[in-house]
Amino acid sequence: MEDFKLEMLGFGSAFNSVEYGNTSGYFESDDSIYIIDCGSTVFNEILRRKLDLSKTINLIITHTHTDHIGSVGTFVEYSYFALGNKLDIFCAKEIESSLITILLASGVTNEMFNIHSHHNNTLDIDEIINITFYEVNHVDTLKAFAVVLEETENDRQLIYSGDINNYDDLKEMFISMIYKNVSSIYLDFSLNNSPVHENSLENLEQIVELFENSNIYLMHLDNTIEEYEWNLRKHYSDKKVKVAK
Repeated sequence: MEDFKLEMLGFGSAFNSVEYGNTSGYFESDDSIYIIDCGSTVFNEILRRKLDLSKTINLIITHTHTDHIGSVGTFVEYSYFALGNKLDIFCAKEIESSLITILLASGVTNEMFNIHSHHNNTLDIDEIINITFYEVNHVDTLKAFAVVLEETENDRQLIYSGDINNYDDLKEMFISMIYKNVSSIYLDFSLNNSPVHENSLENLEQIVELFENSNIYLMHLDNTIEEYEWNLRKHYSDKKVKVAK
């Protein structure tokens, strides 16, 4: 059985997206596709890869910075007018109203999309995938969330940190997942000592030790791939931690 993992549509930070694109990942199951975030560069990448041809498209949003929602409005309009479908959007309850306000301000109307959330931030996307949102600290001006995706049939999990300034925000969740079948973990990590993104190798090492059987990927790069890979070779010669690319 293949690992439960993402294909990346982009893996750069907001200011490092010319070459690497905005951070976004997806996976497919049967006739459905599940996409996490849709920043300004992502819609064109979706079309380039012909992912719009999937029967059912599910879009998951972690927070409302433009490098994560910059082309959602275009994606909604394209789905509605070109494909004849309402785009299904999943988000934490706490950002639902903000996301709707942004979409309406862009000219999208309510009948063009379906938005899904739940008061306890756990919901079934469909019969195959369950999602839980966990609030994390990123910046003071908006709420941000990590997500845990569960492939219910195979009892496998995927952890996606979203933008996060300290992995300690997810400490309880990480501990609760130790004995589960976590296939892949995607972590925001800064090499430029960003104050709004995790940048501690010590904190990263704690997660590596907790999940020794999981694949761990770094995303939202604020430096070159080469610089990230050099640091990973220096600290993880067994290539356990990789760049999500």
